[in-house]
Amino acid sequence: MNDGFKAAMPVVVSIAGSDCSGGAGIQADIKTCAALGVFCPTAVTAVTAQNPGGVKAVEYVGDRMLRLQLRAIFDSITPDAVKIGMLPCADAVRVIYDTAVEYDLKNIVIDLVLSATSGGSLSGDTETTANAAKRLLFPLAVLVTPNIPELYRLAGADTGTDISEVSMSFMTDCSVRNLLVKGGHLEGDICTDTLYRQSVTPVTFSSPRIATAHTHGTGCTLSSAIACGLAHGLDLVSAIKNAKEFLERALRRGRERPVFPSDGPLLH
Repeated sequence: MNDGFKAAMPVVVSIAGSDCSGGAGIQADIKTCAALGVFCPTAVTAVTAQNPGGVKAVEYVGDRMLRLQLRAIFDSITPDAVKIGMLPCADAVRVIYDTAVEYDLKNIVIDLVLSATSGGSLSGDTETTANAAKRLLFPLAVLVTPNIPELYRLAGADTGTDISEVSMSFMTDCSVRNLLVKGGHLEGDICTDTLYRQSVTPVTFSSPRIATAHTHGTGCTLSSAIACGLAHGLDLVSAIKNAKEFLERALRRGRERPVFPSDGPLLH
């Protein structure tokens, strides 16, 4: 049992899927944490067979194995932050929710991954899974990090609706404390992410758009880097700012040293 033990270095627990191609998911989270001086225990939600061409297969590890992984981690260590990524089904959401409540987990950052950028669904029933996450996990999170298409999809809003309006309505409906809407899907030479907070003026984070086809793992890297900042004791705005800078460097390295002919990972 933990008995109140506190690790001698920051700890971020990653609860996410495994990416056999090494670019996203658990693999990206471990690499990000290592680069930022954070220890990263992991609970694998699903095993995937995927490469830059798309997702070939996804298998949920099952309620029992997921629960045992989580208990094994949280019985022995108290994390400074938790990053939740790929959720393969509503059952996984419920297992994670029960554990989060039981262990009173703090600084939860959710990058709700339901489908892969390279193509293919990562959830058997994306609507049911998303609804479970919105109802159970989002109210527990310190931050939720959808990109713009994900935001519209989660909010059930028309794509022509004003992003700010959708964001604030979504936060109220799902009891979201802080929402980072990633602007990478917008056109232009500048990529701007916006942090929405209840009753507080939004904060924008802008950076030059990196012209590269090697972006696999971008969302996983950003969210785990934010969790690392929180684990180091930074406030949310500073954690996001530092994570954005880390992501920009990783994208540049991925462009300079490609691993796959196209659609490869960024390099940490």
